[in-house]
Amino acid sequence: MPKQTLFFEVLEGLRHQCPTCLRQPKTLEYLREHVRKVHGPTNFMVVCRVCHEVFKDKRKANPHLSLQHGLGSVDPNLELTKCAWSLEALTGFPQDSPEARSAPGGPTPPAAPAASPLLAPAVQAASPATVPCGLPATSPQALALLPPLPRAAPLSTPRSATARGTQLLRAGRALRQRTPPALRRSPLVRLQLPASPPDIAAAGVRRDLPPLSPPPGSTSAAGRSAASPAPRTPPSPEPFAGLHEASPSTEAPKPTAFQAKWLQRLQEASSWADFEVAVADLTSELEPPKPAQQRREPPPQSRRPLDPPRLQRLYRTNRTKAMRLVREEESPLCDVPAEAVAEYFEDVFSNRLPSLSAPPPCAVLPNTQAHDASLVSPFTSEEIVARLRHCSDTAPGPDGVRYSNIKRRDPITGPQSPCGSKCATLVLHKKKSIAHPTTVQGQDIPSLGEQDAYQHLGVPTGCTVDQTPEATLDKMLLDLHRIERSGLNEWQKIDAIRTFVIPQVTFCLLTARVRKGPFTKLDGEIKRVVKGAFHLPRRGSPEVVFLPSWQGGANILPLSDLADICAVTKAFKVLTCPDPLVRDIAQTSVRKTAARLLGHEPSQGELAAYLSGAQFGGHSKSCGNVWTAARNASRRLAAKIPGLCWEWSATLGRLSVTVPLPGSTPDRHVVDPSARAELHSTLRRGVQHHYHCKLATKPDQGKVHEVAARDSHSNHFLAAGRYTRFCDWRFIHRARLGVLPLKACIRVPGADKVCRKCKAHPETTAHVLCHCAVHSRAWNNRHRRVLKHLIDNMSAKFRSKLSVEKSVPGFPGRLLPDLVIIDEVNGSAAIVDVCCPFENRYLALQVARQHKRDKYAPLADHLRSRGLTVTCDAIVVGALGCWDPENEKVLTHLGIPPHVRANLKRKAVSDVIRWSRDIYTEHVCNARQYKKDVVLPPIS
Repeated sequence: MPKQTLFFEVLEGLRHQCPTCLRQPKTLEYLREHVRKVHGPTNFMVVCRVCHEVFKDKRKANPHLSLQHGLGSVDPNLELTKCAWSLEALTGFPQDSPEARSAPGGPTPPAAPAASPLLAPAVQAASPATVPCGLPATSPQALALLPPLPRAAPLSTPRSATARGTQLLRAGRALRQRTPPALRRSPLVRLQLPASPPDIAAAGVRRDLPPLSPPPGSTSAAGRSAASPAPRTPPSPEPFAGLHEASPSTEAPKPTAFQAKWLQRLQEASSWADFEVAVADLTSELEPPKPAQQRREPPPQSRRPLDPPRLQRLYRTNRTKAMRLVREEESPLCDVPAEAVAEYFEDVFSNRLPSLSAPPPCAVLPNTQAHDASLVSPFTSEEIVARLRHCSDTAPGPDGVRYSNIKRRDPITGPQSPCGSKCATLVLHKKKSIAHPTTVQGQDIPSLGEQDAYQHLGVPTGCTVDQTPEATLDKMLLDLHRIERSGLNEWQKIDAIRTFVIPQVTFCLLTARVRKGPFTKLDGEIKRVVKGAFHLPRRGSPEVVFLPSWQGGANILPLSDLADICAVTKAFKVLTCPDPLVRDIAQTSVRKTAARLLGHEPSQGELAAYLSGAQFGGHSKSCGNVWTAARNASRRLAAKIPGLCWEWSATLGRLSVTVPLPGSTPDRHVVDPSARAELHSTLRRGVQHHYHCKLATKPDQGKVHEVAARDSHSNHFLAAGRYTRFCDWRFIHRARLGVLPLKACIRVPGADKVCRKCKAHPETTAHVLCHCAVHSRAWNNRHRRVLKHLIDNMSAKFRSKLSVEKSVPGFPGRLLPDLVIIDEVNGSAAIVDVCCPFENRYLALQVARQHKRDKYAPLADHLRSRGLTVTCDAIVVGALGCWDPENEKVLTHLGIPPHVRANLKRKAVSDVIRWSRDIYTEHVCNARQYKKDVVLPPIS
């Protein structure tokens, strides 16, 4: 339904009156709601009751009354009227149903209704010559030319010609708003509506009232006296065209054939519905053709492809895909043509073979390990004839030649003769080589020169070629830098280096002879990136890069050590190969190599000593090969693994490698041919054990790692960062190595090392985390956090008999152990206390445990006097998250099930590290890191 335009006058202090039904709502908002509900969609316009200027908002009308006319909201000298203007006062159309309105170009609309009492005297007094041609007598354009109404004397000059021209512009705009938008753009409407507003000079402006007399001596803006203004004769107004019938004196351009057609169509409309149909048809014909529908582009991604949170989540679910994003690689597609794939599966599923049953138990199966000479001997004519007799008459090759054709050509006498008869002429090209490309399965086989090589599983292979993979090392270095700059978190970067960078060269080290010089640069970069992921300074010990993850390291060995391990592993696997042919060839080769050094045929014992790197006093006359590389690698590894050697067992008749691991259980590993697959991992453990012992012997940076390496749960966060904040990760590695920026940890000669808080002791890591009394409240929270995990994981049976931080009834002392479990039925009791000492070697944890036992010994004796079997012990967790292996038996006394102990240890370790980090940060920054204390769970 089209909107009507309703003009009303605002009467401040009175009710707002609806001009149509004379209803008086209380507020303007109620009036708007009333008109919309009762009279339909309406455009509201506010009219000034003095100069009849039209406003869209009431808030602009009140300042206009005060500034332009000097009137208040309600002026007693001005007659209060109800404005009855509406759309018919502007256009002459009656405000009835749309069907009753006449269409543009149709019959002349009926006469306008009588004007309001305010307008009636002015309309009756107006002469026809005063009203512009084409305007109804009640329109604002005509009212602008009428004599003024009786009113109070204004306090300012009347409206200027510019303001009156603006009023005419608004009236013309109101007429245009009555036209549909599509019709407003058509050539037909451009004949009826003016393209621009009428000229201000032709608006027939009259100064209704003289201006106020200025003070004596003042002049007007033009420089003349304001008391005697110069007379002005306004020019005759121009006609203003509208949707109604224009004046006969107005000359319109001659319409075109298209315009005449649609003018006739619009004039023939007898009702508003017919008129709307005609306008719709005209609009559809004038509408430009729609452009071809284009495919909608996908919205741009709001996040970067390598957004860190997204990349980290992707790495947890799909490491390979995340690494492709880090390397900026495209996802690889299948290179096999779709036709070949379809043909393959059609062939597979079209010829279904019956499932073969298992052979009976009595069947004699061939020995696969035995040497069969027939498999390596050349084919004879008799074998070919025998095979052809049992073959079906098919064509094995794409040439279509059947077996029957071969037999018919050469019946059994020599089936290979047709192949030889195809070569009739042998041409030799002197002094030049002719290219004869050879293809296998459609791929060209290149011919190699003396210095050329091809890549065999990543290993350069050729006649005389350096097998050091220079290209692979460059690619590894590029991947390493991309991982360093990526959005992966720190432990994911270490895992990516260990998973995607190091394995690129492992196979090459196992199968090729490489030079160790090019590995030096890559080793240095790997060490730098991993130490950066640990947030360690340059003086941090590099052994943490080489240790296994369960001992607190990155599990990344130097490539030089990895090359030695691979050289020994390769030699041992070839000498103990299950294939007798390969084993015999290898033993013959190593004997010849050792004989050149010894000067005679070596025995089995001398051969083992040779491979172990023993010195025989002679000078080797052989060139480098696999055995000399293994001998040199064994000698270098023996410097890191004391006691590493090759041994020959005369009793068992086999060769073995002995790898001693002092301090582990067992402390000596013997790898024989049956366990040949374990040699590589055993040698790795031996080298890593060497680096662990080297780090543990350091007085400042190794004391915590000696304790952390005793239980794998102390380093559980290194694998996936579970229960660990990023700030905890940045703190724990520096704290365990003792390289935190504390006064006593910084190596500056003559610097002040006294604690900044207590001013009494050196500011070391142990003092800040466990001894500075300023942080006693945080110590208690760290202590209670471990206690809370113990209570949460206890079984209901033990929790019902538990008392927490309470004295034992009947005991005269004031001891308050953390946990006391008294079972009167079974006659047992357990006293357990929690402590978090600093890990100054493992001896510090043992001393703390013994101190707790001695402290609660009187309480244990008291319970024993009651006839109970008492266990008194402690749960010891280091201040830097080192879990004491002796806690395992204490968990049994507390009734904690075995299946929840692993998660309990991880959470306890992570929470201790979290509180220690908060203590350190609060000590350095003087900012409280926690808001509330730890609350223990209630005991039911």
